[in-house]
Amino acid sequence: MRISILKAVAAAVFFGGLWGSWAYYCNGSFGYSKAMHAALTQFSFSFVATFIFTLVVDFLYERSTSFSGKVMLAFLLPVGAMLGSLVLIHFIRGTPRIMATVLPSTAVAACYCMLKIARGILSTRATTS
Repeated sequence: MRISILKAVAAAVFFGGLWGSWAYYCNGSFGYSKAMHAALTQFSFSFVATFIFTLVVDFLYERSTSFSGKVMLAFLLPVGAMLGSLVLIHFIRGTPRIMATVLPSTAVAACYCMLKIARGILSTRATTS
């Protein structure tokens, strides 16, 4: 499977906009300035992280040969790194509702990884049957 730069850019634009808007909504009760600060922080991080995350997860998945390796390298490691980075960046930037801001995007990233692994298992079974 070839790693697609175009797929990574499209996902980055979509999820940057989605999670930036979500951050604005979550922090809107703290005023326009705080909400925009959170939205720009989340958009910037989500754009860059989604681009890198998509490429890295695809790369690590392709390089891992065992199921446990795929779970560790294409699920636990990238999702944990993303969650830790998001919390730290929002803490440094002063986002009021950090967990409400970052948990939805982390959950979607975790689902992406799980679906990637499940799809790989199903396609492997189909080719070996």
